[in-house]
Amino acid sequence: MRLLVTEPADAHEPPATFELAAPLVVGRDPSCDVVLLEPSVSLRHGRFALDPQGLGPTYTDLQSTNGSLRVRGGLSEPCPPGTPIALAAGDTLRLGDPSAPVEITLHAVAPRPELE
Repeated sequence: MRLLVTEPADAHEPPATFELAAPLVVGRDPSCDVVLLEPSVSLRHGRFALDPQGLGPTYTDLQSTNGSLRVRGGLSEPCPPGTPIALAAGDTLRLGDPSAPVEITLHAVAPRPELE
């Protein structure tokens, strides 16, 4: 699974891509795995992880100031702080200011064919 990250200031640029192979913390703090520049995003805004029971990726809002929204099939819902929510390929998370959010979309990666 890959994360495609678009910040409001970079809306005309291709999204940055991050592989979700281990937990990733997103936020403005330089120690985060995915460092965001948008001022409305918290220092440690949220965490993406793979469910240990193989149920797919999850996202947890880390008590962010401006919150997180999950968008699926055109419907958006707030992410309750501190509670992991299940994600699927195609889901988009909107972080920070709702009028100009950072958007992070989950993208499925096709498995590589085995070499013989």
